[in-house]
Amino acid sequence: MMQQVSRQNKIRIVNLNPGCEPSGILLNKIVMFLRVNGYEYTFDTEASCDVVLINSCCVSNAMMSKMKIMISETLEEGQVKKVIIFGCFVPFAEDRGNDARVIMIGPKEAEEFDQLFAHRIPIGHVPAGRLNSRLFRPHQLMDADEDYFVLICQGCTQNCSYCNIKRAKGRITSRSAEQIIKDIQQGLKEGKKNFVLVGDDCGSYGVDLKTDLACLVREIIDACPDIRLKINYVYPGRLIHLFPSLAGSIVSGKIIYMCVPLQSGSKRILKLMNRDYDLGRLRDIVTEIKKIAPSLWIYTHMIVNFPTETMEDLEDTLQAAEWFDDFVLFNYSDNPMTAASRFYPKVEGQEQAQRLRVCMNRIKNIHCGRLDQI
Repeated sequence: MMQQVSRQNKIRIVNLNPGCEPSGILLNKIVMFLRVNGYEYTFDTEASCDVVLINSCCVSNAMMSKMKIMISETLEEGQVKKVIIFGCFVPFAEDRGNDARVIMIGPKEAEEFDQLFAHRIPIGHVPAGRLNSRLFRPHQLMDADEDYFVLICQGCTQNCSYCNIKRAKGRITSRSAEQIIKDIQQGLKEGKKNFVLVGDDCGSYGVDLKTDLACLVREIIDACPDIRLKINYVYPGRLIHLFPSLAGSIVSGKIIYMCVPLQSGSKRILKLMNRDYDLGRLRDIVTEIKKIAPSLWIYTHMIVNFPTETMEDLEDTLQAAEWFDDFVLFNYSDNPMTAASRFYPKVEGQEQAQRLRVCMNRIKNIHCGRLDQI
């Protein structure tokens, strides 16, 4: 049994990747758990505190290096009694037992906060759909003040060559429709109408429960007919599979937003990414969605400067981005222990910078999209 944190201890909370929705909703639940159970906390990075909670990330080598530096610097603060590392970095952390003050809690192990903090209300009973803007700045078109966020699943069924999510979280773990609807009903009580279904891949929801996203959406709409749904991170191959059964809910107008992260418009690069789907079929589905539900906003993510990418590949990606209502371009960054980190040649130096300028010029010309570097 780990020694519990006293309510007399002041807690500093740090979030290293505020653009990640699944991470944001989990951290928000932890923060609300601390609040309702009477703990004092701050987001001030300069504040002197007894306990430091760091919401971690493994999205890139640069981010993981930043995590290691932050942990080291935090442990050098003389007054720090505990450093709690939560999130996707935990499975990759080295030398986990070298300092007794360090506590590691993985992204699927949030219930361990019940052991670490004395509480009246366990973390599983804390409503946390309203995300704190100090913790969360979405890449996607969302209004955090108006939206209510509901986690529907964690983990992934895919094996993308550049991604560590599956290593961090394992295969898909879905919450039941009953649990999800209960969260939505709590949001309705709080006056919310827009509900964001959150997952590392919402498209794979239910694979472990012998159901799927289309069934979940129908159950939600039947139980709560006055709501509007936003769905993030639907793997394109899963959208192709689900579209025939999801189309009825799309036509109803209840789904007002969907993020479909295409990642590349180049068939060659998609093969290297280990993302197996038919680009032509996906384009047809996006076009069909715009016909049957013109107000549904479809968003995508693209990765540029992926290893071996040519200017032709980049142009294919920029053209595919324009299939969607809006998009974000992420500059590729090596992710340790992934296959893509071993792909060569890399796009680096002046060539990388030139391509990023091409991306920025395209964004300016079409008045759409943005460029982000993780």
